[in-house]
Amino acid sequence: MTEYNGTIASVDKAFDTLEYLRENGKSSLSTIATDLGFTKSTAHRHLKTLESREYVVGDDGSYRLSLRFLDFGEFTRRRHTEYQLIREKVEALAEQTNERVQFMVEEHGRAVYVFQQSGQHAVEADTYPGKRVPIHAVRRGLLFSLRWDLMLSTRLSPDTV
Repeated sequence: MTEYNGTIASVDKAFDTLEYLRENGKSSLSTIATDLGFTKSTAHRHLKTLESREYVVGDDGSYRLSLRFLDFGEFTRRRHTEYQLIREKVEALAEQTNERVQFMVEEHGRAVYVFQQSGQHAVEADTYPGKRVPIHAVRRGLLFSLRWDLMLSTRLSPDTV
């Protein structure tokens, strides 16, 4: 559970609830309250608020995340015109190499998957757009750059993939 130092406790609790549902999937009010250390009434108020804002779906006494988060993720990804250019490069490189190609950016000291495309010989991996991983966990061969012009003009060789 999050320590609430210098933050708004109710907002932290709402995010704790969302993160709990992301990690645990569909869960009952009692389970959420117990696991997060909230009273049932506190958990209920947070869940009802999140449900009224369409971030959570209540279903037969259990709660799960809604698909509303897809809108936020896709909006965030599309707001950068550079990402469309990168998507085309990722798709072309995957087709050329028949391997899995991924594009990631750094945010808050973590690597975030933005796009990925798999070729015919790609090895399956537990990655998806939006997944956040520690930067030190990124394998050799993945390209990070905050200089779009350099990245877009650089010709990648099979050794850099």
